[in-house]
Amino acid sequence: MSKMIYFKYKKKLILSIIGSNPKEILQMRLVKGEITLDEFDKLKSKLD
Repeated sequence: MSKMIYFKYKKKLILSIIGSNPKEILQMRLVKGEITLDEFDKLKSKLD
């Protein structure tokens, strides 16, 4: 396992333990480019 994959996995594990709320997770994924603005809007509307 490369270091990059290890650190991504470690970060996700830590965030899941400290319990970020779903909207914060969506915002982080949008900023990182993991989801598009359209996907963000759809998912956010489902959370509201």
